[in-house]
Amino acid sequence: MRKIIPYILAIFALSSYGGVQQSGNWSSSATWDTGTVEGTSSDSPLGVLEFDSDNLTLDVDVNAWTSTINASTINKATVNIDEGKTLYIASTKDADVTLAGSENSYMEFNGLGNVEINSSKPGERFMEYGTWVFNTDVKLVQFGLRDSKGGTITFNKDVVPNGQLSIGNKWIVNINADFKGSSTLNVWGNASVLNIATGSNVSAGALMMVNGSIDGNVIVSSRYGLDTSSDCFNFTLGRRNQTTGTIEVGENASIISTNSSGYSMIRNVNITFNSKEASVFTASKLYIGGQSGNGLTTSITLNSSDIFCSRGQSSQSVSIINVGTFIDAGIKSADVSLILNASQNFGGFEFENGSYMNLTLNGNTLNVGKFSSVDSGQKYVYVEIEDLVNFTFKISEIGDLNILYDEDDNMMTNSITFKDENLAGYSNTYLVEAEDGGYWVNSSLAIPEPALMSALFGLVAAAVVLRKNSRRR
Repeated sequence: MRKIIPYILAIFALSSYGGVQQSGNWSSSATWDTGTVEGTSSDSPLGVLEFDSDNLTLDVDVNAWTSTINASTINKATVNIDEGKTLYIASTKDADVTLAGSENSYMEFNGLGNVEINSSKPGERFMEYGTWVFNTDVKLVQFGLRDSKGGTITFNKDVVPNGQLSIGNKWIVNINADFKGSSTLNVWGNASVLNIATGSNVSAGALMMVNGSIDGNVIVSSRYGLDTSSDCFNFTLGRRNQTTGTIEVGENASIISTNSSGYSMIRNVNITFNSKEASVFTASKLYIGGQSGNGLTTSITLNSSDIFCSRGQSSQSVSIINVGTFIDAGIKSADVSLILNASQNFGGFEFENGSYMNLTLNGNTLNVGKFSSVDSGQKYVYVEIEDLVNFTFKISEIGDLNILYDEDDNMMTNSITFKDENLAGYSNTYLVEAEDGGYWVNSSLAIPEPALMSALFGLVAAAVVLRKNSRRR
């Protein structure tokens, strides 16, 4: 008797089994251990497709139907699909497993034909274990992996999903070709990974991911959620309140959201951006930050300049970024660490009440239009700077900073503080008027700004030259 995992055996106790006993064509009776050819009609699909031993190849030379592929008993098998032919993996209303493997199983689908996986039973479908590599075009119908065992799915040719693609648990999804969807690409499991390769073009209604990498192009045109006041996202990098993810955005990547309703979020994730200027665009608001406590963190490392465009703006220098996150059907306060490995220009940051930002400048220049509060005029801004160097950080407007004055009437703020090594804590910053407008955010008043220093050095040099000339006379 075949070593069929118990729950599959129970589910398909009354279904037909097709065991591939030798490499060959689907249409040949010699291929099957039953000596009969089944699954050549949608009205009479093969219940379970299996392989009797390792390294067998099944050639799909006719349109073929099966409810489940069970690869849990072998290490490797290959399915080749002829041009113009389709392998339909269409689960029945009683089936809870569409593709079943083991931790060591490897299934590869090749050829010029197509694979269609139809898991349209209400609720999300199950897929158990294994490595599944699709080198054929794939159509997915309401395909999901909720609460299923982990594995790897790799799409090396185009994918057309009809409905949401929902991936939970520990699955790794590699998209190495075009993904042409209109619903949500939702890789939401705490340990799940989504990798979008260079050159891949992903279109979806919305994108949600926790871990992985984006090196290709992503365009989302709608949103995920019930309405604009609910959990309604264009794209979400990081999960809501259960884990801190890790994502890297490559230098060739772009993320574009064209829908102005809902919002886009970077939350509860350690994310690194290497992408080019204006490579992340959202027509809606962009929220950064996540929940503090429970071990959750949100850090954003910018290795290149001026990446973000929010609220439909064409550049980061005029874009307002919101510091807040979604919690319990509403936007609430959030914490975020912003690490600069390149100079940046922001139109501004708008803070939810109680939000906090930690800045690490690493010697780079930072220009910000203003820091403001969601409730205009309220002093909700709170920024800590780890490594402030005078005359590297400039703001254009006071905005909603809380203003103080020292004993000599010099303007200061406790809304932006810097790490003071002398006090082993954080101290208020000085706001020093710049000659060309705006204010330098400095740790002291000890030295003049660079433009004035250059002018002073020029005057000193001229004086030295005049003195030498007068001596010669």
